[in-house]
Amino acid sequence: MPAGSSSEDIIASANISAGKFYYSNFHQTYVALLEISFAGWLSYSTTGLPVGPWSAPVKAFDIGTDPGCHSYGNANESTLPYYLTAHPGWYGTDGSQLLVGWAQCAAYVTMTTVNFATVS
Repeated sequence: MPAGSSSEDIIASANISAGKFYYSNFHQTYVALLEISFAGWLSYSTTGLPVGPWSAPVKAFDIGTDPGCHSYGNANESTLPYYLTAHPGWYGTDGSQLLVGWAQCAAYVTMTTVNFATVS
């Protein structure tokens, strides 16, 4: 993190195009999933409050362009990802995992699982 800047400054100045936040019983705090520059980033509340302060965001995964979008045939539909969303607890994930999904070109949904490392 640049000297003299806070994690809130970094989050506020980032080009966030989508995001969700939720309370994680596993982490005992709020977790934010952010789409910044075609990648999924994670941050967490350092106080357990939804207003933060928040940790510096960490890049968790890249979001590519779905190759199927190019053959979809509708020139008016964007091939860029949108509607990044977190699905905590879906499909058997516990708090150490997070199911994430996003849409592209109004025809495809992509999902991935983020696995959180255990720090002791």
